[in-house]
Amino acid sequence: MQATIRPVDGRAVARLGWMVGTEWQSQGFASEAATALVKWVRRQGVEDIGANIHPEHDASATVATRAGLHPTEEEFEGERVWRAQVPSNRLLLGQLREDSVLVNAEIAAIVPVSNVEKAVEFYGGTLGLELQVRRDDLPENREAEFRAGDGTLVVYESVAAGQSRGTVAGFRVQDLDSVVAGLRERGVAFEEYDLPDLKTENGIAMIGDLRASWARDPDGNIIAFEQGT
Repeated sequence: MQATIRPVDGRAVARLGWMVGTEWQSQGFASEAATALVKWVRRQGVEDIGANIHPEHDASATVATRAGLHPTEEEFEGERVWRAQVPSNRLLLGQLREDSVLVNAEIAAIVPVSNVEKAVEFYGGTLGLELQVRRDDLPENREAEFRAGDGTLVVYESVAAGQSRGTVAGFRVQDLDSVVAGLRERGVAFEEYDLPDLKTENGIAMIGDLRASWARDPDGNIIAFEQGT
């Protein structure tokens, strides 16, 4: 996996490339690495991110799609140019101040899981979220999207499942005690902490003006439940 960054007409342009050994193919490694690389390149302020992909290379097209690239009408040496245009930080900040672009946007939690079927059982069955759609067109990265209130939670199959040490998603609730009690009846175990800055009693801690609890999904991803005081 690599990114070649160079200046073109006064702006930074990045071209990505990847290669995966046969024994590691179809396991999502390339998609994970490409997605991470695109994010890193964006943080460097690059305005134009792209990759050249042969029209018959479906696997690379899948990787590019997962990384947020889209095919263009351009061709280079027999390959299709895929690109994700990224506005400069200055322009983006100006748009946010002037147009409040994200004020009415919905925030979605994106959670990596090892098995989408088990995730549907937990998030849909145990937590009671409404399953909106299944996406099985990418066999190594199947997805399921859930709805809760005005928010969305998406689970997708990934080798990164359970690797995060931080909270990956949170729910704001009206009655935390009832939620904790109800989920315990469904078999959910809540975390207990006894740290200098964080202590729980019966699974609930005080953090400023919030009462909070944490549990784990089948992959060990940490989920938070919070109530304002």
